[in-house]
Amino acid sequence: NDMVNSIGLMPEIDKLWLNRLLGPIVDRHNLIWLIRYRFTYHLQAPETWYLLSPGGRHLSSSKLYTLVNLDSADRVFERLPEELGKIIGERRSLFDIELALERVIEKQTWDILKQQESMIARALSWLILREKQLLRVRGILKGQQLSLDSDIVSFAMGLGE
Repeated sequence: NDMVNSIGLMPEIDKLWLNRLLGPIVDRHNLIWLIRYRFTYHLQAPETWYLLSPGGRHLSSSKLYTLVNLDSADRVFERLPEELGKIIGERRSLFDIELALERVIEKQTWDILKQQESMIARALSWLILREKQLLRVRGILKGQQLSLDSDIVSFAMGLGE
């Protein structure tokens, strides 16, 4: 809620770009955790609803509420907004879904970094991308330290494509 309230105080152009940047990140978080909470951890719909975040781009609060109340992960996937459904396709593994969403988010973040209208969104994009790069380096080093096969490390970090 603090993030949504803070964005609301920004000039309109910054709101637009920040929503483009952060909305898909919130959507990814909400979708992955909705599935985990409801169908892996078997939390009830109200408990799950309470743990999710407002402010997504495609998963509005009303859409999330509808999805949280469904009785299976397959029904959730069937009822996703069209754009998210296209990204996810036939994937049903949370790991694969998260990688697919991450790829789209990373591309969108690079695109936002290149725009000239909102310096705040550009700065935040740079920080997000930099953190992602540092996490990849850490993952590679950890994989080497554990003597993991490089193909496994690449796959686990979504570097295969």
